[in-house]
Amino acid sequence: MKMMTLIKKLIKPGSRVSKAVSLPEPMLYGDYSCTMPYAYMIDTMNSCNLKCPYCPTGAGLDGPPRGRMGLGSYRTILEKIAPHARQLYLFNNGEPFLNPDIVPMVRLAAAKGIHTIISTNLTLPGIDLEAVASSGLSELIVSIDGASRETYEKYRIGGDHDRVMKNIRDLAMIKQWLGNRTPRIVWQFLVNRFNEHEIDQARRMAGEIGVEFLCKRMYVWDKDWETTLSEDSAGIAPTISHSEIPPYEKAGRELPMPIRKMVLHPHLYDVCRYPFTMLTIEWNGNVYPCCAAFDRKAALGNLLEQSLEEIWNGKPMRDCREYLFSFGNGEKEGSVCETIKCSLYQKHLKKGG
Repeated sequence: MKMMTLIKKLIKPGSRVSKAVSLPEPMLYGDYSCTMPYAYMIDTMNSCNLKCPYCPTGAGLDGPPRGRMGLGSYRTILEKIAPHARQLYLFNNGEPFLNPDIVPMVRLAAAKGIHTIISTNLTLPGIDLEAVASSGLSELIVSIDGASRETYEKYRIGGDHDRVMKNIRDLAMIKQWLGNRTPRIVWQFLVNRFNEHEIDQARRMAGEIGVEFLCKRMYVWDKDWETTLSEDSAGIAPTISHSEIPPYEKAGRELPMPIRKMVLHPHLYDVCRYPFTMLTIEWNGNVYPCCAAFDRKAALGNLLEQSLEEIWNGKPMRDCREYLFSFGNGEKEGSVCETIKCSLYQKHLKKGG
């Protein structure tokens, strides 16, 4: 799933932020309310031109209604989150460049000093790469899971390896020609059994183009697709961070506490921290507990109709936090995180790991 493999960069001490201001310590309080989030995700377009089998959109799963966010709705939401936002992810379950307003959206956020990030397959024809390079976009993550056409197109069904390679090369050259420091361009290689033999070749190709290379384990359901490589041996960035987590039952559980010191049950994935740290917004303004909540029943409110404060620390969100905070030692009956369809919950949590 796209978000479970991509979103690993919430605000941390020492991370880059666009606004050079002193930020308060994010806190979790006794009623499970939290400090207003610094990170936001807006899925401006939840359709895609590809049919990747382990993406809920590509697999055609029944999730939130399909659509795209218009510039008017985006302006309304941006005004509500801008006083707090430091990082803005303009993607989730779709291809951002299918939205014709995506570059103006980036410009509006960048003008407010917000660090903007897009993840894309970059295979659409006719993308205005010069506009992208001069938009103020902070980071562009390009998914290219193969050094060859045959390997790439096994997973990126409907993709065009020649086109994405041309686009990333052209974008890197345009950025250099403009003399811009941004966007940071990252070739992301999601590793599975069918492309693991091309990691080194892809890394060399990225170096020749002059872009960064990020290798991560692909989140898959079928063991036939699981890579045989260990994270250490292949330089694969870990997708799950359970190392150095103290035993759950021994962790401090008294509230309030800084969110950075919060310890969740080891069976919970990193995305289960998002209800404490990041707001996820669908194209129609609906707000979800996290990027993995691919269920139309999971909406906790609507940011076009409600205030940010009302949603972020409203009862539905606080119920989700209480359930996740006490997972394994109790349940919060009726919370969205406990009841909705969630691939993490279905595959791992119901079985206790």
